[in-house]
Amino acid sequence: MQKRTSLLLLIPLLFLACQTFAPVPTTPAPAVPPLATSTDIPSVTPAPTETPTPSASPTL
Repeated sequence: MQKRTSLLLLIPLLFLACQTFAPVPTTPAPAVPPLATSTDIPSVTPAPTETPTPSASPTL
């Protein structure tokens, strides 16, 4: 039982530690998606807009 509690306490601590160090890896990460998204936007935008509309109508 004690081991489980210690693990549960360590998980949030690790998450916080990752957040503190996040700025370093996060800065280069966002720089990559924009390039891919800007290239995919023209071809991807029409598809998502059309897909949700038909799927949303039956759900309603």
